[in-house]
Amino acid sequence: MAKAAGSTSRRIPSAIALLAAVAVLLTSSNLRSPVSAFPPIADQVSSDLGASELFIGLVGMAPTAMFALAAVLSGPMARALSFRAVISTAMVLATFGFSLRTVAPNGLLFLAGTMIGLVGVGITNTLLPAVIKDYFPFKLTVMSVAYMAVGQVSMATASVVSVPLAQLGGWRVAIGVWAIPPLLALLCWGILVFAVTPGAAAQRGGEMLRQAHPRKLMGVINNKNNESRGAFRHMWRNPVSWGIVVMFAMTSSISYCFITWAPKIIVESGGSAQLGGIIGGVFAIVGTASSFFVPWMTSRFERGAAWVTILSCSCMFSALLMVITDPMRLPVVWISLVSLGCSTFPLGLILIATRTRESKAAAVLSSGAQGIGYTVACVGPFGFGALYDATASWTAGLLVLVGFNFVLLAAGLVASRRVFVDDH
Repeated sequence: MAKAAGSTSRRIPSAIALLAAVAVLLTSSNLRSPVSAFPPIADQVSSDLGASELFIGLVGMAPTAMFALAAVLSGPMARALSFRAVISTAMVLATFGFSLRTVAPNGLLFLAGTMIGLVGVGITNTLLPAVIKDYFPFKLTVMSVAYMAVGQVSMATASVVSVPLAQLGGWRVAIGVWAIPPLLALLCWGILVFAVTPGAAAQRGGEMLRQAHPRKLMGVINNKNNESRGAFRHMWRNPVSWGIVVMFAMTSSISYCFITWAPKIIVESGGSAQLGGIIGGVFAIVGTASSFFVPWMTSRFERGAAWVTILSCSCMFSALLMVITDPMRLPVVWISLVSLGCSTFPLGLILIATRTRESKAAAVLSSGAQGIGYTVACVGPFGFGALYDATASWTAGLLVLVGFNFVLLAAGLVASRRVFVDDH
């Protein structure tokens, strides 16, 4: 009997760990796909909804703005609730928001649905490094590689199939299919919450509903007496923490400028909308390589993070020079270099997990770094488009990105120092 009981006890954690892995991977599939599905068909959506020229820029700015808001919200929520409960709530927001924009009759509701959905995505974006550190402390590199790779593949798929799906079933189908992954992720997280909540089935369900009640969540966010609020305040005296902040600000600005505008750069330079979608897909697919070599380099070599920063920024400089010269000359090459140049984004996520000792500290660092970083990055896609409208050329915006890349290089080298920022 003892042997059977031991066997059962081993199977239960294994089942929970497997379900947690599936939940993490389904959640990561939402991180970029709802964003990358829009740019290839942006003109079609804007025309059908009767939206103004400003509409595309606002939708392009929404990811960084909502990710900044989500980072601010996720910190206090994670301190007071379990990671499972917070991410379950986030997936509710993502499912609702991305479903709303599918049926939106005008640009305002489309933008509102996009913003609501991206708040949910942003919360998961902030907490996933801490969730992986909490659930898989001995598989940190493996799970980091897995969730970043799934996110990149989903992003690529969304961009490449966007135009064909719109041709087959309309833009609402091309946009709407990306409301399904957060729903599936919600089911997995809901099962995890249910499985670990004590009591009978009815009591578990009631507790889940109480934890997710909007009044409860607002109370958590507004709680100024939370003892753990300042527990890791000393982290912000460490320059490594601020290096990570600036990394997120610069790399997010650059990457979302290209996610939003690369398809339009191609079209305005004489390419087709389908080629624009393919370019977005290449950006994501090449980025999958970063999901493998960034964790490997940072764990394998003592100065791996610094080398990733140097190589990434070198690729970005080369790409920007090519786009300034002629966007239609070897576009697959320059978008591949742009993607490799954005390797500092997964590096930032890895550093959040590896430069902290405790999962709660990782959540606080991730919340602060992404909150401040994405707030700064809000001006990136919108400003890039505004410079194009003002000058009728992409050159001015691209030169600004060159400056961002210099700042990114310096910040990445600071963030690469091998210290634990939560140590006193």
